[in-house]
Order: sequence, then C-alpha cells, then structure tokens
Amino acid sequence: MIAGEMVDCLANYFGVNDDGELTRYFCYHILGGPGPTPGAGVASIVLVSVYDEAQRCVGGCRDLHVVETGGPAAAVAKALHFLDAYHEGDRMRKAQTALRGPATPSRASVHSTDITSPSRRN
Repeated sequence: MIAGEMVDCLANYFGVNDDGELTRYFCYHILGGPGPTPGAGVASIVLVSVYDEAQRCVGGCRDLHVVETGGPAAAVAKALHFLDAYHEGDRMRKAQTALRGPATPSRASVHSTDITSPSRRN
C-alpha cells in the first residue's frame, strides 16, 4: 500500500446577469490523493450542486486526473485546469478556495476570476 496525503478544494463557477443576480452555478469538490507510484497523484472531481441537472459536466469530470510527479496537489491543479477549460466561454465567474491538506499552506482566502475565453467544449 502506498501511504500519502489528501488535499482538496472547492471550485465554484457562477453566471450572473447585469443586475448581479445569480443565473447559473456549478459547485465542485476536487479531491487529490496519492498515485500508484511514489510522487504520483490522482484527483477526482465531484459535482456538489448545479443549477440544472441537464447541464451536469460529463466526460472529464468523471475521469481520474493523474500526474506522475507533484503528488496530490499537482493532480488537483490538473483537475482544476480541466474545469477552467470546460467552463471557458460560458462567461462564468470562478471562486475557488485554497488547497486544504497537510502539505499545503493554511490559508482561508478565496480566489475569484472571470472565465470568458472562447469555449473548447465538444
């Protein structure tokens, strides 16, 4: 058995109208843990809530995001990159918590960005 740490974070994507009212939302819990070899990491994306079940993320949201180096934190970063690409072009606002886990700095901050690039979703 390979022992290791677990890290996680929440990433939320919001759509708001011109009046600042919430119109769409996706809330994800990204969990990272040890991979199959020393130094490797894996991460899973869990959809916590969505404004419309028909808009549920499919494909990569159900995939295991694997990295050979960097451990669980790198795997979570890879999964977050996937979500950012998935929501590109949706004109969403992203709010993300800091990584939580034994190998990550303890921070209570939330990071927000606008996701407005052209969509790459198939």
